[in-house]
Amino acid sequence: MSIAICEFCKLAVGVVMRPMQTASETRRTRLEMLIKRFQTAAALNTALGWARTDPKLAQIRNANPRPGRDKPYQMGDAMAREIEEKLGLQRGWMDTAPSYAEIGDGNDPRAMIEHMVNDLSPEDWPTALRLLGALKKPEQKNGTSN
Repeated sequence: MSIAICEFCKLAVGVVMRPMQTASETRRTRLEMLIKRFQTAAALNTALGWARTDPKLAQIRNANPRPGRDKPYQMGDAMAREIEEKLGLQRGWMDTAPSYAEIGDGNDPRAMIEHMVNDLSPEDWPTALRLLGALKKPEQKNGTSN
């Protein structure tokens, strides 16, 4: 089955998927999650053992332009690993796109499906795939159904 580019981001439930992100965008998303968890960037700075008023996280969060350059501040590998280590996060967490469950409100159908699939034993995966496949609508060609 082929999917038109404009249709790729739509799911059967009518919800738009998250677009692909660059590593820098993923790190910024994860940074937002951490700031939300700690309630403020200042509190996150403190948890990291940095000065409460350290501007690094705010500059990265806001993608502020670097003085004398046309590029915004970005989180490098060293800083990502340092944050993970100091907060007890798994190595690579800052680089891994969050799941629907992590960014959703708990009622997102994709997160619920993801949670159910993760709880299945591997021998049940083929059955789950067949069940989901049965829900898939047939591809339409020239405005008609197959």
